[in-house]
Amino acid sequence: MNKTIYGVSEAGNCPRSLSAVRLGYEPTKHSESSLVIMREGTRHERWVAEDIAEECGVKVLSAGKCMICTEERFGFHVSIDTPLFELVGHIDRRIEIEGYEGIGYPLEIKALGRFTFDKFKRQLFSGFPDYEAQETCYLRASQLPGYYAVKNRDTGELLRFRVGQNGTSSPKIPTFDKQVELPNALFEDIIDSLNRVESSVQAGELVDVPFDETSEHCRWCSVRYLCSKPEEQPKEVKQESLPTLLEAASLWREGKDLERQSEDRLEQAKSIFLTHAKNTNTPKYSVGGVSINYLGEKTRRYLSEAKIKELVSEDILKQVYADSKPFEDIKIRILKGGA
Repeated sequence: MNKTIYGVSEAGNCPRSLSAVRLGYEPTKHSESSLVIMREGTRHERWVAEDIAEECGVKVLSAGKCMICTEERFGFHVSIDTPLFELVGHIDRRIEIEGYEGIGYPLEIKALGRFTFDKFKRQLFSGFPDYEAQETCYLRASQLPGYYAVKNRDTGELLRFRVGQNGTSSPKIPTFDKQVELPNALFEDIIDSLNRVESSVQAGELVDVPFDETSEHCRWCSVRYLCSKPEEQPKEVKQESLPTLLEAASLWREGKDLERQSEDRLEQAKSIFLTHAKNTNTPKYSVGGVSINYLGEKTRRYLSEAKIKELVSEDILKQVYADSKPFEDIKIRILKGGA
């Protein structure tokens, strides 16, 4: 009996989406812009590999087109066989180091946009469970520790670190000083999740996983229509296509992304400043051109409209209300799935 084959790159995907594809549900197609991003990512990966070879004095090997897979795939073919399924993947590159001849350490390269890169820089694998699962499977299949490089496509900034598992560590090479350890139990969790998918598929059912509209995975899932309720659209909404309006829409989406990114960064910095002030009993200090002054816990006093309504009559309430000056009222929201 032919076993189901799962790609290593999808090992950390939502079990519900994996079961949906296995049961024949049609995933939404990639947009043209996402295809362009993927093509650009491939080019950046090649440039990063060339830079690593030059800067670190190592050989960075490329496998080219896979001769094992029937579909067109590129990279070093690896597989993991289990009783219910087979995991198949392709490692981007391998590194050969002087003094460790004959060993090709796995090298994974990611090229990300500035917002995604900044998130990875802050959270590493904890914010990217799909990348963590993929790397876990590559290391398990290779039985070796590896190297990881993440590039900011917009600025050229590059993160480099060594990735270990079960206490293993790859040799230090220039610029790859940082060591990241993957959880020992993660591989077993991945296998358990895929076994759950197979069991549900054999029963003809989707894996039951709740939809989370705040999750990036749910937001960009190719079969999200199976989980999320379709958004109610106003009737007879005119679709505009003027270049100036399209540019404005793009600016708005980018601005909202920057706003969320800014809020995250400010909250993270605020938390660090506050912790230092309290733990070191240093309420006032400055650092890096920023002044911090911890004033202790405070409360704000405000008028409760609900309580006022309980205490005074409607006539008096009308007398204390005042209208503001006229202003332009416009509601702008980003549609789900909006390009």
